Amino acid sequence: GQILYTLCVFQEAIGDVVEIGSWQGRSTSFLARAVSDSSNGRFFAIDHFKGNAGKEASYVVGKQDLSDLKHKFVSNMKSLSLDSSVNLLDMTTVEAAREFKQGQIRFLFIDGNHTYEGVSKDIELFSSLLSPSAIIVFDDFSNAFPGLLKAVGELLQSVKTSRCLSYQNTLV
Repeated sequence: GQILYTLCVFQEAIGDVVEIGSWQGRSTSFLARAVSDSSNGRFFAIDHFKGNAGKEASYVVGKQDLSDLKHKFVSNMKSLSLDSSVNLLDMTTVEAAREFKQGQIRFLFIDGNHTYEGVSKDIELFSSLLSPSAIIVFDDFSNAFPGLLKAVGELLQSVKTSRCLSYQNTLV
């Protein structure tokens, strides 16, 4: 969280900040606060609150059918006084990508579907929406998620990056 906050609040590029995969809002709280503190753009949290296919049991915080996830997320944002700072897009990434224009996003945090197909799709959907000096952060960058590693590896081979930083299970 502190790394996300620091990267985002000190980023000089102008634009919006997008988080893919919010769950209960821990990373959301750091990013939304950074956007507010920097007065640089708007913050968007994208999550359909249904968990990832086949892994739904991992997302239970109360009700087994996950029907309380969105309510708990919204409640968490209100308790932190961030509800007015978070633009929640309760939809798939395919639907959410249509809400942005080319070059609008300065900071993209990807923590959604960790499969190869999921990460590849998120990269495909959002890459043209990034500003030229955008920062992309991938959460859970570890051997526990080989599909994520493969998709990010392909990205790094296909585009020129100015810098890469790895911290714990996070790749910037």
